[in-house]
Amino acid sequence: MTTPPPPSAVILKLSGDLYNIATENAVLVHSCNTRGDWDVGTSRRLRELFPIAYSRYRTHCQTHPRASLLGKTLLIPPQENEKWTTGKKQWIACLFTSHDYGKRKGESDGIVEATKGALQDLKAQLEELGWQEDGDEDYGREERGGEGVPGEIWACKFNSKNFGVEWERSLAVMEEVGLKMFLVNDK
Repeated sequence: MTTPPPPSAVILKLSGDLYNIATENAVLVHSCNTRGDWDVGTSRRLRELFPIAYSRYRTHCQTHPRASLLGKTLLIPPQENEKWTTGKKQWIACLFTSHDYGKRKGESDGIVEATKGALQDLKAQLEELGWQEDGDEDYGREERGGEGVPGEIWACKFNSKNFGVEWERSLAVMEEVGLKMFLVNDK
């Protein structure tokens, strides 16, 4: 008897600007390096829209050994002062999938392995906050200073552009970990 394939990790594919179409309290997922640089692609746009979140990411990278970050996720809650940029409170999930960028980014196999660890870490952090797929975003809002539970998970095709990993490999890891996301194809 063969085991059926897991359900698709992609809930819905959309085209547009991730930051404008993602919902209130959404988790915006992107892959990043452990150097503390958001200089290209999705990361650059995040830095422009969420400068306080970028500062938290950069400080995190500078105060932790780079090797300890690979395969982990930094989950940054909504920053009240940044709501004006998108009109919504949104969480930022920084998947540490590579030590570096450009020619020093590392091999695809290592990036895929780090992606698996980072997605597992993200899922554990979300569950610790009371997040459930199709759950109540307002559950526990008062206990967390008004943040509430992270909502839907939104992503673009992380790893595929800047780190040169075939999207199907990252998608397979998402399915293995069991995280469902809204996928946005950049315009």
